[in-house]
Amino acid sequence: MASRLLRQAPILSACAVGLGSAIKSHSDSEEIDSSTTAVTTPTSNVNPAIPTTLYKSMSPFRVAYCSPTNIMLKSHRSRLSRTLDDKYIPDWKEVLGEGAYGTVHLARERESDGRVALKKISKRYTNSSSFKRETNALLRIHDNGGHPNVAGLRDMYEDRHFFYLCLDLVQGGEMFEHLIRNGAYSELAASRLFKQAASALYFLHGVGIIHADLKPENLMLSSWKEDGGNVKVVDFGCAILEGDGDDDSVKRDAGTTAYWPPEAFKGSPCSKEMDMWSMGVILFIMLTGHHPFDLNGTNTDEEIEEIIKRNPQPPLESPVATHLSDSAKDLIKKLMTKNKKKRMTSEELLSHPWIRGVTARDSIMVDSDKKLSKFGERRNEGKCMCEHV
Repeated sequence: MASRLLRQAPILSACAVGLGSAIKSHSDSEEIDSSTTAVTTPTSNVNPAIPTTLYKSMSPFRVAYCSPTNIMLKSHRSRLSRTLDDKYIPDWKEVLGEGAYGTVHLARERESDGRVALKKISKRYTNSSSFKRETNALLRIHDNGGHPNVAGLRDMYEDRHFFYLCLDLVQGGEMFEHLIRNGAYSELAASRLFKQAASALYFLHGVGIIHADLKPENLMLSSWKEDGGNVKVVDFGCAILEGDGDDDSVKRDAGTTAYWPPEAFKGSPCSKEMDMWSMGVILFIMLTGHHPFDLNGTNTDEEIEEIIKRNPQPPLESPVATHLSDSAKDLIKKLMTKNKKKRMTSEELLSHPWIRGVTARDSIMVDSDKKLSKFGERRNEGKCMCEHV
């Protein structure tokens, strides 16, 4: 069996944006003594970086109790608890992940004993656009009923120093890991997983959310159970909300350029078509074990960018893709059309016969697991090199 991808990756909350880098230490003064009485602060001192949608749901005074108060209560997003401890039992000793904004802990629901990821974010680090975009996207997903293939927000709390986001717990590793765990796989097996990601994208686009950073690392599995793991789209730190008045330009320091469409390098506004291109790149990798613009696995991000700008056509006639069915090639081609106006939509993606399993081959693709595993190893080696530069 092929080796698992990303062996060293910690089990993280589905939406743990920014948890790849080292966490900045917090001063002891940030922690709230459990014996401290309630403190009130005038709303004139509110953090301007926090989305206004959050403040609409808050009381005239922000109150810091021993147990953080529920931000979502006033807007009826959450009706079950006024404080974090009313509904959840956090395990502050178990850290699932940590990064630049805070830590992610395991917590259990008191009523159901179900497990969630509890993301604790210092208010000292909430001035970033990434935090605002993630939070606004999560709230819009929540307000539209959520989706089984989107890692969502359960509740949100605050005290004087921190925000606490209760999120779906995602523990199954990457979608690619799940695909190779039983050895070589077929197009049909790949299509079943890819269809879940496509369904999530259709929902997101339907509620006006552009993910803007789709890549293999952001398509996770809810669990390692053979019959219980669902694909979950994660990490909304680069998300763009239509109709939100936010800056929709594609930033160089946001997203992953290896999954950008050609128009993104020309300063084109971020659009749903960007997500569709990224899905095409992911599907090419899924079925061949190679990045379409880095077939040897040796190109830098800058070299990949130059190739995309020079010739953005996916190499479907390359030896690495000769085993693919005509239907799989057709789908990749329509997802990676240079002209974004002619690019496939999320609705068209779901109706494609390959996605529906009608034309996806059920024969095993020889060494598909080894090729995909090798892709993961090359990617991780590249990340390690970048971290030491």
